[in-house]
Amino acid sequence: MKNYLHMYHDVIDDEKCDELIYKFESDKENHEVQNNGAGATLTQISLLHSPDTIWKDDAMFVINAIMEKVEEYKKYFNIQPYQWPEKFGIEPPKIKRYMPDTDDEFPNHVDVLDYETARRFLVGFLYLDDNSKGQTVFDNQDGASFDCKRGSLVLFPPMWPWIHRGEKPVLKPKYLIGTYLHYV
Repeated sequence: MKNYLHMYHDVIDDEKCDELIYKFESDKENHEVQNNGAGATLTQISLLHSPDTIWKDDAMFVINAIMEKVEEYKKYFNIQPYQWPEKFGIEPPKIKRYMPDTDDEFPNHVDVLDYETARRFLVGFLYLDDNSKGQTVFDNQDGASFDCKRGSLVLFPPMWPWIHRGEKPVLKPKYLIGTYLHYV
């Protein structure tokens, strides 16, 4: 069986990545700390956190960029129409920051754990910076690992066979945008 993990490079350009990181750091009033279990954390902003958010245009830009690659993903894995929902939605994207030399990381987990999250069927992580550490690692998928490469997108299913973790960055912060396609 194919592992359904795939990375796409140059999904968004360096200038847009820098702009999103700068805007994240400037929008401190909307930073939210997420507890990832076992004392691990990260800081995030939901790009569509309110009707008057300054992130609306950025959210649509990111969603469009991801959806373009989702179409390529479906072709790459030869996903047939009977395998893909006719109608689906996308969760509001979130920018996530992991700081070096802190408790910022995300230990092994899956992204579908209960009734609410069971709607999810595809994960998208869009990396906003290059980072020599902080990889996304899939031990149960033959040790597959994806480096933090600016402008790159990794797509994969969110269920129990795709246990993954976000390792700690070492020298500088790690930034990514995460979202999920879900059934409607």
